[in-house]
Parts: sequence; C-alpha cells; structure tokens
Amino acid sequence: MARTAEMVLGIIGGIFGIIIGLAEGAIGGLGEALNIHGATNLYGLAVLTIIASIIGIVGAALVGSKPRISGAVMLVAVVLGLIGGVVFFYILPAILLGIAGILALVRRVEVTPSNPVVTGKFCSNCGAPVETNVKFCAKCGSAIP
Repeated sequence: MARTAEMVLGIIGGIFGIIIGLAEGAIGGLGEALNIHGATNLYGLAVLTIIASIIGIVGAALVGSKPRISGAVMLVAVVLGLIGGVVFFYILPAILLGIAGILALVRRVEVTPSNPVVTGKFCSNCGAPVETNVKFCAKCGSAIP
C-alpha cells in the first residue's frame, strides 16, 4: 500500500513551515530596523522553525521505506516548529505534519493478492513479505520455497 497521503501532507506542511519561518525572520528584520525591543529574538526562532520544517520534509520522504521512524520524525518536527514558530502562525504546518506523522505511525500495510508487489507470501526466516516470483528474500537473503 502506498503511503502517498502521509508523504504529500508532510511535504506540504514542511513547505508551509519554511514559508512561515522565512516570514518570521523578515518580521524580525523589520522589527530590528525599526528598533523594536526583542525583535532580534525572532531570528533564532525563525531558524528553528525552518530547521523543524526541513526535518518534517525529510520525515515525509522516508515514509515509504521506514514509516514508523518517519512518523516519529514528523511529530518531532511539529513540536520543534511550535516551539520555534509563533504558535498561531505555525498551526497549519503543525496540523499537516501531525496528521501525516500519526498516519505513518498508525496505518498498517495490508497484504492482499490484489497488491501486485506483495502476494501474501512471507519469508520463513525473517517474516518479511516477499515479491512475486523471487527465489531469495530481499531482507535477509534466505531462499524462498
């Protein structure tokens, strides 16, 4: 089963997060130019927001091969983004990355005969699903009867 929903939600959430981080940095620069007290603090928070969003995009890219790790990475990106971003503005990226992360952690891959890659056969050594017409397990290398 493809994990397209998780990947798309994670990438879109990460892109929105980067845009929010850039806007946060621009607001900090404008505040500093106008000598507003505390505006320089926004630079560090903007960098944290952008880094968190990039981490979320990396998590979304990993969802096909390592869904559990990917889900955890996207949820960490949500927490970091909420810390770094102005919480009100980071709501949309947090929702998108959070849904993608939860889906990656919770959703299970179904093994059905209609899936052309996985036939319902499993390796007798490691239990990994095996593709059709293969002689060896791709995960552990054991012979498939």
